[in-house]
Amino acid sequence: MTNEILTEKEVGDLLRVSRSRLATWRSKGGGPAWIKAGDGKAAVRYLRVDVDAWISLHRRELLAAVVGDGGVEE
Repeated sequence: MTNEILTEKEVGDLLRVSRSRLATWRSKGGGPAWIKAGDGKAAVRYLRVDVDAWISLHRRELLAAVVGDGGVEE
């Protein structure tokens, strides 16, 4: 794991979710931990270590969302 800084697009691509889904998770207190980079209308960024940790904690839920059918691949 690294402290690589990821954009919303990179995290969305990694998790296979849209930027709007990430925004919904943030507004509801869910999803990976995030930071605001800069000041004013700052961009949302994610640390790779936080995204990796979140994936580990939600592995079953993510698999079900990506694969469908309760996460069972055929």
